[in-house]
Amino acid sequence: MRRKMLEVHNDLKSIRCTVEECNDMWLSDLAKMNDIINYLQREFEFKPPQGTGGYYINYIFAEDVKEADDEE
Repeated sequence: MRRKMLEVHNDLKSIRCTVEECNDMWLSDLAKMNDIINYLQREFEFKPPQGTGGYYINYIFAEDVKEADDEE
């Protein structure tokens, strides 16, 4: 189930990005979608990969994020 929720999270992020670029949605719906993404990030501890950034990056499980100290 948790892996599926990560997939759903990343799909929602992708949808949000597409909608923002196309400007084809009610702003209140976009706010709701953003709230869902933020909730999923908190609830399931999704994080961006260490050392990567960017608006379009897919998140991974928090325990899979390598800390800077681990890489040395």
